[in-house]
Amino acid sequence: MLPLKNNSQREKQAGSALLMVIFMVATMLLLTTTAALRIDTQGRREREAELAWRGEQYERAIGMYFRKFGKYPTKIDDLVKQTNGIRFLRQAYTDPMNKQDGTWRFIYVGPSGQLIGSLRHTSLLQSLHLAKPDSKALRRASIRRGQ
Repeated sequence: MLPLKNNSQREKQAGSALLMVIFMVATMLLLTTTAALRIDTQGRREREAELAWRGEQYERAIGMYFRKFGKYPTKIDDLVKQTNGIRFLRQAYTDPMNKQDGTWRFIYVGPSGQLIGSLRHTSLLQSLHLAKPDSKALRRASIRRGQ
């Protein structure tokens, strides 16, 4: 009868080790998922901060170009290349939020502040054939963040 008593105790404890392993694996999976989400969020925040900095650089360069020439640049290359010994932007920055090709989206705003159009072109002249905004709208055209 003694061997039966040992077997019954063993049967009672047989699933506890497996249950503990399943619990630990589930806990580790949950913690790994939480850590991955935090890493992803941190990466997104860093890209957004970089996007804001690059946007401010473009804003500053466009403002300096306008003060110098009295008109807005027609393409990003106008800001990058040296004109009369002045370069308004060190390099043509890519959009860190646009993972496909890094291009910026130009948003055209009319004189009354109404949105005319939004195209993903590196040159404003290329898109003029499509949108044909009036001269005031062209002067108000600016680079905006977004996809």
